[in-house]
Amino acid sequence: MKEIIGIDVSKRRFDVALLNSGKHRSYEYCKKEMNSFVRSLDTLQPERIVMEATGGYEKPLLKHLQKHELPVVVVNPRRIRDFARAMGVAVTYAAHQGVFQHPVSPFGCWRIYRQLLV
Repeated sequence: MKEIIGIDVSKRRFDVALLNSGKHRSYEYCKKEMNSFVRSLDTLQPERIVMEATGGYEKPLLKHLQKHELPVVVVNPRRIRDFARAMGVAVTYAAHQGVFQHPVSPFGCWRIYRQLLV
């Protein structure tokens, strides 16, 4: 089964989550780490890589993934949040729980992303 990958991008790092295996990892947001991430994808053969639009922080990584001809898409976080609400998924964020409870992050409701992409 091919992997669906979610990426949450911030100014200094990007967090990667794999839907099927449940694994996750953080990378520093620099060229060296972007190359390391791309090399790790050789064995995964991703079906889709999903990133949220984050005010432009996603653009360097997006261009890097596109340069390597990877199946990456950028989604509007508001549409994901609205879709989650329509599905009855709580859209709350608890700081002490970090990204794990946030439905729009790669660690949250990836099944929602999958439903939007199918």
